[in-house]
Amino acid sequence: MGSGVAIDVLGSKWSLPVSPALIVWLALIWLLAPRPVVAQQGPVDLRVLVDVSGSMRKNDPHNLRAPALRLLVGLLPDDARAGIWTFGEHVQEAVPVAATGAAWKERARRAAQRIRSDELYTDIEQVLGVATADWSATESTGGRYVILLTDGMVDVGGSEETSAASRERIRTEVLAALEEKGATVHTIALSANADAELLEALARGTGGWSEQVDAAEQLNRVFLRLFEKTAPPDTVPLDEGNRFTVDDTVSDMTLLVFRPPGAMASQIVRPDGSLLSSRNPLPDNVRWEVEQAYDLVTINDPPAGRWRIDAATDPDNRVMVVTNLRLAVDPLPNHVLQERSVPVVARLLRDDGTVTDPAFLGLVSFQVAAGRERGEQVSSGMYPEGDPGNYTLSVDVGPGEGTLVITVVADGRTFARQHRHEIRVHEEPGAITMTAGADGAVTLAATLADGLMDLATARLAYRALDGDRLDSVTVPAGTPGEWSTVLPRALAGRMIEVRLEARQVDGDDYQLAIEGLVPGEPVPLPPLPREEPPVAPAPPLDWSMIWVWLGVANLILWPLVGLGWWLWRRARARRAAAVAEALA
Repeated sequence: MGSGVAIDVLGSKWSLPVSPALIVWLALIWLLAPRPVVAQQGPVDLRVLVDVSGSMRKNDPHNLRAPALRLLVGLLPDDARAGIWTFGEHVQEAVPVAATGAAWKERARRAAQRIRSDELYTDIEQVLGVATADWSATESTGGRYVILLTDGMVDVGGSEETSAASRERIRTEVLAALEEKGATVHTIALSANADAELLEALARGTGGWSEQVDAAEQLNRVFLRLFEKTAPPDTVPLDEGNRFTVDDTVSDMTLLVFRPPGAMASQIVRPDGSLLSSRNPLPDNVRWEVEQAYDLVTINDPPAGRWRIDAATDPDNRVMVVTNLRLAVDPLPNHVLQERSVPVVARLLRDDGTVTDPAFLGLVSFQVAAGRERGEQVSSGMYPEGDPGNYTLSVDVGPGEGTLVITVVADGRTFARQHRHEIRVHEEPGAITMTAGADGAVTLAATLADGLMDLATARLAYRALDGDRLDSVTVPAGTPGEWSTVLPRALAGRMIEVRLEARQVDGDDYQLAIEGLVPGEPVPLPPLPREEPPVAPAPPLDWSMIWVWLGVANLILWPLVGLGWWLWRRARARRAAAVAEALA
């Protein structure tokens, strides 16, 4: 007997017979039915470290670190976690780590006002340790990021040897600990005197981004780029006339408008033609922050329609939105080798689930624009591939170093979403050198770029080309990404082959091979001892075959002996008869 299920439809009760088999069948359909992919990414955890050493009075005389920090604070989403530290001789927690809601942002803005330039030293090792001390070695679901701003070299006071030892610990122990914790370090060198090599090693070693800033006036734009690499926002594209479209899924939007020196105050034209300006009273849903070089405007519940920014166009102007219809792009690398390709995978998310409705997606155009920084951008269409709702395209990097800018746009006619990412393009990640010292010793050295290569897979080997007298030798790593060894004296004046092999972080194999003449006078080598070829041992006797052959020989030999004996006797008898006849 089957059971029944009672349901109520418009006030009428119905009873439907349902068998156990039907229940199992419906359960299987429910379990196996495709579901939207839900993003599992947690909140971003950011630590901002700001140098307040005395040298900043020269490199940042107008304390432009403060508005740049306020810009970063204003851009951070409310669901992130962040903390701010200042450092010099001492490390001070300016703003404790907490969720970046309104209270935290207000505290951070006040802390930015207190940034100074009065510390004696530049203790980068200490601030990196203190700011990340609460991070365990387990991977974070939302990503862990450090933004380090400094203008100098590692200086912990005392002797030069003490500072040099601290710098070496940063390149080895501290960097290894940051990698183990899953941290990504972005660095800003605010001076030509900054330790660019160390900052680059920290960034590349953790897959981060490094910037060399010649003037503090550039800090605002640098902080914008690092924010976009830390917590990529949902943005709406701006056209050449500073126009953009807001759809009815947008609950909040933030406009970043850069102003050139001497420019008039910015204005925003709403869809109904009315103006918003910092010089006039603002509605309760608008917050307008005016800085020397930019305006940061936040609008809650903006009306849908066509908006316009009444200000000078700028490639770094942004319209960032909070919406339940988002453009998600798979993480893109910060570093890549020339002549490679970068796969771009994008999808639309609604309430964190991938949009797969073909009727909806049929109205959406996915495009990728790619090109070198401030150069021509070439647009190409993306096509569905892989999981439902995913759109892909492979972008060719091209030759030469530089910065590749990739912009992904999803245009649905009534809405548009944009994602922008910058990638540093490198020509050759490895180098091999041979250097002769004053004592005649020759050092073989090799380097690999951190952030591009999996250094744990690196191998450096060499061999002589004239006779294979030396076997290949693998040289262990010293400082991360650096290898060196003193070549044997016997190689002086001889040609050798050197190979540097490693695996790239994207999984591809990399190899650099060179041939070169080892400096120095050739060293006479003793002749190799002559070796006689070994004599093969005689095979063992096979007595069975010997006895067979002896038997065969006897069978042939004895009849012949008998025949010979008979013929000899016959001839002898004939001679005897002949003699007897002659005598008779």
